[in-house]
Amino acid sequence: MLPGIGDSMDRFYQEGLIAQLRNANLPLDVLVADAHFGYYRDRTLLSRLQQDVIDPAKAARYQQIHFAGVSLGGFGSLLYWRDSDAWRPASLSLLTPYLGEPEYYQYKLAGHEGEPAQQLETDKNLWPWLEQQPPSERQHWYLGLARSGKFYPPGQALANMLPARHVVSVEGEHNWQAWRSMWPPLLDAIKRDFYPQEPGS
Repeated sequence: MLPGIGDSMDRFYQEGLIAQLRNANLPLDVLVADAHFGYYRDRTLLSRLQQDVIDPAKAARYQQIHFAGVSLGGFGSLLYWRDSDAWRPASLSLLTPYLGEPEYYQYKLAGHEGEPAQQLETDKNLWPWLEQQPPSERQHWYLGLARSGKFYPPGQALANMLPARHVVSVEGEHNWQAWRSMWPPLLDAIKRDFYPQEPGS
């Protein structure tokens, strides 16, 4: 689990998202990464995730790893999927993700035409890459939206690129109350797709 900007590792526990995960009865262990903004600023996020999370998980013989990120953590999850040549996560759960600056996605919003903006710092602009991803890749992404949140417009543009059953939209702002509301149905979707109940069990 990757936190948003300014949030501590303990915030997922304090806000109840760890308890919600436990209540979902999924065969998962939980690790909250200390993925603070400094790693994004210094462009060391991927190497830290690889060394501190992925490599130890592989060494411990975990079979799958699922990423879940709120806000900036959702952006970091997508960066890892895009740029890592190592073990691919089984899924990404993106809870009202930050998806870059408005000039990157303005062309995707209703009433705007044109091509993706060509930026000097292309590593920060996910949209050309997002549009190039085939359905076989995007089918592993799950998205939560808060209808009154500041990232709802670009989130809706991303939602249009995903299977409808992988998108959860709730009332609320860009905050933990909305994330608590959308997290259980996102977990239900992951449970349905990855850990279906055996007949008769």
